[in-house]
Amino acid sequence: AALEERTRQQTPMDWAMTQDNLGTALQSLSERTGNATYLIHAIQAYRAALEERTRQRAPIKWAMTQTNLGTALHMLGKKSGQAVYLDEAVRAYCAALEECTQQGAPMAWAKIQNNLGAALEILGKITREAAHLDRAVQVYRTVLEVHTRHLAPMDWARAQSNLGMALEAIAERTGDTNRLNEAVQAHQAALEVFESSGHVPYTDGARRNLAYAQASLARLRAAPAIPPT
Repeated sequence: AALEERTRQQTPMDWAMTQDNLGTALQSLSERTGNATYLIHAIQAYRAALEERTRQRAPIKWAMTQTNLGTALHMLGKKSGQAVYLDEAVRAYCAALEECTQQGAPMAWAKIQNNLGAALEILGKITREAAHLDRAVQVYRTVLEVHTRHLAPMDWARAQSNLGMALEAIAERTGDTNRLNEAVQAHQAALEVFESSGHVPYTDGARRNLAYAQASLARLRAAPAIPPT
């Protein structure tokens, strides 16, 4: 109904806002129902919004919609296992970061960077391209410069957990025990914060991640060195 009232010709920016809101609603529907079709429609709505909500006209809103688009593509790529969606998600997040800078909006910047790292990590696992995983590690470490343990402990711990999983993925490909050592340290750091927070699901997940990394490290130390692939 809103799109009937807010026509593109009469009020293009209002129409774009409604398209963006439509995308968000469809994305939420997909999360609740598990139906990927809603994500496809959400992506279409975000892309429609970006036709009017351009960087020149509304740079901040453009960055917000790019982030929303990246998240929908990220979710679809993770659900479908198709690298093309994750590659597009990476491009959308990177576009958003052109306007949402560390200096101007450090917490929003760190959140987008964290999403970028997660998309790169999944992309690296699907494509088995080490460059994506290496870049994910770099992104997570950049996030930890803003999400400090003192200022944002839960965000810091989540970034540590993500860093640990990316390092594990690299170690699984290369047999690098140093990477796994770093992964263990990252998971231990995350667990300390989650335990202190009393957040049971995060704590349980961190314990599982730490146990897996420690077991992987023990196996690698006991096995012959694996040449990089």
